[in-house]
Amino acid sequence: MGTSRQWKHLGWIALPALCAVLGFVAPVGGQPGDAPPADAAGPLVRVGEVDGRIFNEDRSSFDARGTAFVTRVDGDAVRVWDAGTLKPLTEQLAHPGLKAFVISGDGRTVLTRDDAEMRLWDVATSGVRLVLRPGRGELEFAEVRPDGSRVLTVDADDPLYVNLWQPAGAGARLEKQLKHAGEGSVTSAQFDPSGSRIISHRSASDTFQTHRTGPRYGLGGPFRNTRKHYWYPYVAKLDPRGGQYAIPTYDELLIVDCETGTRAITSQYANGGLYPPRLFFSADGSRISTVIGIGGMKNECHSYSADTGKFQRAFAPGMDTCRLFGPGGGLAICDVHPTANGPDRPAELWDVEAGKVLQRIADEWPRDVSPDTKTVLFHTPANRTSVWRLRDRPS
Repeated sequence: MGTSRQWKHLGWIALPALCAVLGFVAPVGGQPGDAPPADAAGPLVRVGEVDGRIFNEDRSSFDARGTAFVTRVDGDAVRVWDAGTLKPLTEQLAHPGLKAFVISGDGRTVLTRDDAEMRLWDVATSGVRLVLRPGRGELEFAEVRPDGSRVLTVDADDPLYVNLWQPAGAGARLEKQLKHAGEGSVTSAQFDPSGSRIISHRSASDTFQTHRTGPRYGLGGPFRNTRKHYWYPYVAKLDPRGGQYAIPTYDELLIVDCETGTRAITSQYANGGLYPPRLFFSADGSRISTVIGIGGMKNECHSYSADTGKFQRAFAPGMDTCRLFGPGGGLAICDVHPTANGPDRPAELWDVEAGKVLQRIADEWPRDVSPDTKTVLFHTPANRTSVWRLRDRPS
């Protein structure tokens, strides 16, 4: 296992009623020592594996329906896979100097980029739809709208703006430059699930800005964060239902209204401060999961209501990462960073409501959960991606 365990930086959480719905009974108590044997039969079944690995634990590798996902293969190339059959939907899409990639929400377009150029690929033909070099400076950021109709970029030449592009023929026209309030360069920008808003962030002033996209361009209220947090590219996590986003700080969970830029909810973390600096919404937007440090490296996973900010429950002691999935966000796939919590431990699947371990999976590391909450992608020691699926309800 050794150094391959460095990839164990992400896990998942999920659903309160799912186990009852699927007919699974939690066989063990909530302590790691009581868990079933590693790889014991449980709700998740390994259905196969594909070449490559996913890009970023803060980004979804799936389209919005969970029917396709994208991995990086053979160095500077990506490939799209059918999530049901695990057959390739594209040829290898090669992009020398590849830095980032993402599939659009509708599953029809893949965006790849290097330090200077971004490309849009058509999934149906494996052909290049668009090649864009937006500026003379380094390309810091690029995102594709969920329907593939627009692209946003942030480049070092003009770091005060988010540039919105519309593909036109073999090229693209600059449709709008979106100004961001505050000081310093724009460090990230992302479309919301509907594509009707863009949320951008300027790290120097720690300011978040909502931009309404066409045909009625405009600004939502900016939000200036005054609470300390770890910086990473996707600081704001968007509610899948739209209308709000969450920011993880050291000691508070902040939920901000997109239009007004005001705090909708401020919730103190229970039992300590946030560690590491990650939070995730459940697929239905009703819950938020975090990992809390309660002294040293004695961590535990927490779930909070996304509507009220209220602390719901603690589970998965000693884990470093977790992600909610399944109906209502009642299951959780959790993982541990070996350098933080001592001996290597398998990933654990938890029933969040019951506080029970349902399954342990050794030597593979959870990396992403599909939006339909049925599929979990794991990273293997051979640098491939394994696919696990929730069992059908027993007859």
